[in-house]
Formats: sequence, structure tokens, C-alpha cells
Amino acid sequence: MTSDPDAVADALATASQAFERGGTPEDGLAELSEDEAQLRKACRLIAAARTLQNHNGYHTAVVELTFGAIERSFEFYAIALGNDAVRDFMDHEYAYQRVFELGAISETLKEDFQALYNENRAASYYSGRAVTAEQANAMLGLAVEAHEFLRDHPRDHFNCLCE
Repeated sequence: MTSDPDAVADALATASQAFERGGTPEDGLAELSEDEAQLRKACRLIAAARTLQNHNGYHTAVVELTFGAIERSFEFYAIALGNDAVRDFMDHEYAYQRVFELGAISETLKEDFQALYNENRAASYYSGRAVTAEQANAMLGLAVEAHEFLRDHPRDHFNCLCE
């Protein structure tokens, strides 16, 4: 049996303790309702993706962040306008399903989002396939469009952190 490396075990303990103790929340994300939190998390993920993209590369990270931003935007909408809670969204496809059920998108668009996720997110994450600049740019554009559409539809503009 191998023994665990002390440095990794210590870092794991420190990380676990940080979550137990709490600390200083990220600007704009403290004391929010569930829907506001999901909306603003999407804003932060989009901003992070833009920052990485502006630093010439990090395409894999941009794609990961944008898939997360899209999901948070869909979750925001379902929580704000449905009777959903964050705990309902453990399945990555459920957010798309709920927004379809709430009438914001068609079944075709829901299926297209699910296919994009199933066919590309897993491949970029788990396989040896490299993400391209074109894919990262397209995903960032999609994340921004989906976020803005759901943020502004059908009610008044929600208070997000996007520029």
C-alpha cells in the first residue's frame, strides 16, 4: 500500500477547513437569493472566460467556463420563474429541460443545447481532443447570448454583474 504524500494531504485538509470556516465572499455574490446567485455566478464565469480569452488562449478553460455559465443562466431562469431550487439541478441536462418546460425555448433548441453539451463538453473534458480558438470563441458568444436572453426574458432586466 502506498502512503499519501504529506503535501497533498495537508493541502486537502486546508481546503476542506476553508470551506468549513467560510471567509470573505466574492464581490457581488454575498447574501443573494438562489436565482440571483445563479445569475451572478453566470456573470462571473463569463467574465473569467473573457479574461482568459484576452490572454491569448486557454481555450479548454474558456469552454469549461462557458458551459458552466450557460447552465447557471438556465438554472437562474428556472429558479426565478419556476418552483425549482438549486438542489434540483444535479443533472446537467435538467436546466435545459426546465427552461423548455417554462416556455422560454423550443424543444428543438433544448435538444440542440443538450446535444452540444453531450457531444462536445464531455469530449473536450475527458478525451485527448484539443479545443480550438474558434470553438472557444463560439462558446463564449453562445454563453453571452443565452445569458442575456434569459436574464431579460420575460420580466424586467435582472441585476446581474455583466458589463
